[in-house]
Amino acid sequence: FDWEEMGTRDDPAMIDYILHQTNSTMIDAYIGHSEGTTQFFAGASLLPNYFVEKVKLFIALAPVVRLDHSTNKAMVYSSEIIQPLSNFVQLIG
Repeated sequence: FDWEEMGTRDDPAMIDYILHQTNSTMIDAYIGHSEGTTQFFAGASLLPNYFVEKVKLFIALAPVVRLDHSTNKAMVYSSEIIQPLSNFVQLIG
């Protein structure tokens, strides 16, 4: 399997299992780390209606993505200033 199949098959299977076991219609949050974020990004981009209907909140920890081709200016700017900002915060405590 690749990350695309994991996002379009495995993640929905896990989400549906959780919803069935808890007798719920939505999960409160999907927390992904590293490849888990990639799976969710792939699944949500290829099956957007499914993820909108089943997941209230997505939290991406250490996401494996790049913004090289992003057209969202706020995201691109944020990615450019995060390291200098982090250094500044560490400096002032």
